[in-house]
Amino acid sequence: MWQIVIHSLFFLLLLSSHTLAQSGFNPEYMGNGSPGPFNSFCVKTFASYFYQEGIEAHDAEIAIEPQYFFSGFKRDESDEFLFFAHLPIGFRSEDNLGQTSSVGGIGTLSAGLEYFRRVRKTESSKLWIDNGMVFGFPTATRREGIRIGGNAYSVTYFQEMFYQKDKWIFSVVPIAAGWGFRDDKTNERAGFSLSFANAAWGRMISSKLWMGVNHGVSLGKVFGSDDTSGNSLDRTLRAYVGPAGAYSFTPRWFLQFGSVFDVVTRHSNRGQGVFLALWHHML
Repeated sequence: MWQIVIHSLFFLLLLSSHTLAQSGFNPEYMGNGSPGPFNSFCVKTFASYFYQEGIEAHDAEIAIEPQYFFSGFKRDESDEFLFFAHLPIGFRSEDNLGQTSSVGGIGTLSAGLEYFRRVRKTESSKLWIDNGMVFGFPTATRREGIRIGGNAYSVTYFQEMFYQKDKWIFSVVPIAAGWGFRDDKTNERAGFSLSFANAAWGRMISSKLWMGVNHGVSLGKVFGSDDTSGNSLDRTLRAYVGPAGAYSFTPRWFLQFGSVFDVVTRHSNRGQGVFLALWHHML
């Protein structure tokens, strides 16, 4: 049972447009970076709420992500590919000089491809490493100066790893690097972004429940940004930490969850949020 459940722990990107909430973000989920136990079609549903202090902004989002796993180069259990598409639908409201503005609609549509490679498998431990690319598209909804998502093409590369040792599991994204092209509406360019040390890890509490923590650091507009006048935009910094967990209903139904609290921010509104991901592997 343990091996079936642990192989049911799935991937979710962190910093790229694949995981962006309206103005928040999704943390690394516990158990990401390991492919599913079956080569077939899956659906992952995300729900999140994020509150930004200072501007009193509320972001609520539901996202649907169809996924398809298929055999890798070796045609055995040692490697797999994953193709996915991600469509968020959300609502955002924020306070603007005493007036509340809000917008609802779709956010940034994205699609990506991952390659999983099993490096180690013994009776007590497993190690998977995967590499992936995500492409974002300018599909955001904008109204009265606020928006859901972004209106720019983007491309992100990431590497992720999943390690299980006895009752401990670690899901780590050592690095993710992305480039945001010019925004269709604001004409600004985000340029290069980077994230590192994003991880979720924890221990098995029972045969179905894992509990632990998540944490991470992300940098935005590191270089190549443009405010439309040839000037660089302010670099952003976010470091967060919070509890995380995962629960297996069955080998085909799995829930990942977490809560995050910004501990350091620069040129980015500090906030906190809760995040859920429900994965269902179809027959």
